[in-house]
Amino acid sequence: TIRGNVRLHYLEGYTVETEILHWYAASRVLQTDAPVQIHSALVSIVGTGLLGNVEQQRFVLQDDVHAAFQVQ
Repeated sequence: TIRGNVRLHYLEGYTVETEILHWYAASRVLQTDAPVQIHSALVSIVGTGLLGNVEQQRFVLQDDVHAAFQVQ
């Protein structure tokens, strides 16, 4: 468990930010019930709660999800 200003930067150009993040190494899963922000140059997504599969680079925000996209 990591607490306080957690930021994950991915080579694909997006960042995941939250205040607490749990890492389950055996299943390679990230999880939090805290507010989450995912952003890149083209998208900004906020929500509460996250379940992420690191192998698949798939993240699911659980509640109160809002997204904004920049159209090029």
